[in-house]
Amino acid sequence: GRISEAQVFASYTNLAHRWNWSIGAAQDVWYYYLSATFNQAPDGSGIYNTRLQRSIARQGFFRAIRPFNRFQRFEANLFAINMYRSTRNVITYYDPITQIPFAGYDSISNGSSVLYAIPSLALVYDNSLFGYTSTFYGQRYRLQLGQAVGGYQYTEAVADYRKYFSLGFPWTFAVRATGIGRFGPDEKLFPVFVGSPDRVRGYTYGSLCGPNASQSSCNQLNSLLGTRVFVASAEFRFPLIRGNGIGLLPIGLPPIEGAIWADAGMAWEHGSAIRARQPDSTSAPNVRAPISSYGASI
Repeated sequence: GRISEAQVFASYTNLAHRWNWSIGAAQDVWYYYLSATFNQAPDGSGIYNTRLQRSIARQGFFRAIRPFNRFQRFEANLFAINMYRSTRNVITYYDPITQIPFAGYDSISNGSSVLYAIPSLALVYDNSLFGYTSTFYGQRYRLQLGQAVGGYQYTEAVADYRKYFSLGFPWTFAVRATGIGRFGPDEKLFPVFVGSPDRVRGYTYGSLCGPNASQSSCNQLNSLLGTRVFVASAEFRFPLIRGNGIGLLPIGLPPIEGAIWADAGMAWEHGSAIRARQPDSTSAPNVRAPISSYGASI
């Protein structure tokens, strides 16, 4: 990719006293889904345009951490951020007969830069234990509140809770609930997409709004973007390969884990009309409804 989109992180942390502190600098790049359109060229080929908001955050930070005990801590954070925002247009061409993509390109437009700061406070708990491929025991939560000041003005609240029930290592039943809310004049500049694989699986833009998609499914995709998000998941994890050696050779197979899972969530924003069912092609853009999925993974 582009060098300007590289991820960079450097920090110094001091643990000499009960109050720990850290300073550093970083560059992070985020892509937020904006919209997708599908059109047909004169030769019959499909033209699929996905618009992504590209945000490059170059930041310096200071963090003070006070552990209450081995598992719980208090955090006070201050981030000074230069945010460069632009639109990335990803164009894909599809063969008119096979619907297989045969060409594509991307372009960057509408660039602008803003300087702002985010002080935040957080209460964190984590006594979870990590196995070969995932967490298998314990619980963790994060409660965080921050306020953006300067070039952007909004309040952000995060509540995340995860619980891991060990059914005898490495059999695990995991649950989580996550809420993210952004409130204020600039809240819509930082939307959250609930259809990403780490939130509700099965609702990525490629699975809903592709060359054979209907306008209804594309509207459904656009309704998964909002400034308020709630997600809940449950997952049963079990081993498939435990990493034993092959015969007499000291060659271990990598541990492989299987899972059966169920996800649910919803994204909305100020003024949204909440419904029990997903919107169709005639629904207004502000109509929002829960989504869910289930499946298996390796």
